Amino acid sequence: MIDDLRNIADVVNTAMNCEMSSSSRKRNKVNAIKIYSYICRVITSSSYEDIGFVINKHHANIIHHEKDLENIIQQDQHLNDATKYCMRLCRDMLGKGSINHKDNIQLNWHLLSLEQQKRLSRSVIRYVGLNKRRENV
Repeated sequence: MIDDLRNIADVVNTAMNCEMSSSSRKRNKVNAIKIYSYICRVITSSSYEDIGFVINKHHANIIHHEKDLENIIQQDQHLNDATKYCMRLCRDMLGKGSINHKDNIQLNWHLLSLEQQKRLSRSVIRYVGLNKRRENV
C-alpha cells in the first residue's frame, strides 16, 4: 500500500514539476500536495497518516488539503484540469482503469448549472433508493 502512495507521489511530483516533501510554500508545491491528498483518498484505502507519511506531512495537513481541493477546483479550472490529468495517470499506473463516473461528476460539478445539479442529485437519490429496495427483496 505504501508503494502505491509513493508511486502516486512520484506521478504528481513529475506532473506538477515540484517536490512535495520540500519545505517550500510555493503555490505549485501546495497544489501538488492537494492533488496528491485527494487522489490518494479517492483511489486507495490508505489512512491519512500513511498518506502524510510518504510526503512527510501530518495527517491533519492531508485532511485540510483534500477538503480544500474539493472547494478550489470549483473556481480554478487550471487546477481542476491538473487534478484530472494526475488522476488519469495514477489510475492507469495502478491499473484502476480510467476515471470513474463518481470522480468525473465530482471534478466537473461546478460546470453544471444549478438546475442540472438539482436534477442529477434527484436522479442519484432515486437510483440509490431503487438499489436499496432491490437488496432487501
